[in-house]
Amino acid sequence: MLTKNFLFGRTMALLLTLAATFPALAASKPAGELPAPDALKQRIVARYDAWKAMDLKGLYGFLTETKRKTMSYESFIVNHRPKMELAQYEILELKCDTEESCGAEIRLSLKQLPVKGGGPGPVDIVKPERWIRENGEWYVYIK
Repeated sequence: MLTKNFLFGRTMALLLTLAATFPALAASKPAGELPAPDALKQRIVARYDAWKAMDLKGLYGFLTETKRKTMSYESFIVNHRPKMELAQYEILELKCDTEESCGAEIRLSLKQLPVKGGGPGPVDIVKPERWIRENGEWYVYIK
């Protein structure tokens, strides 16, 4: 009986020492997940601020350079311009798979753009996005 208590006490003391010595281990991210860079957070905020201001040229600038080579601004306006007014947004989650690619979840509170006869009330959605770094800058990835 004394041996079990002695071993248990030693084991607990060792575990407590390890926990106190290596607190970063308890808070570490899962393997393969990197912290999101501040530059990415700033780009996401700038993109959604451009949407709130309905700055379509600004929104077009958040497409990757590769995408802008294959999609003109006029085509962007027709196919990807916001169809609703952005009232509020919140970055819920950012997870980076690599230093060049991150996933984001953004909560959007949207209002119908003014139309004849009015429209539906506010709509809240969570929008997943993929952001990639191209030539040192972060861009939203659109297929």
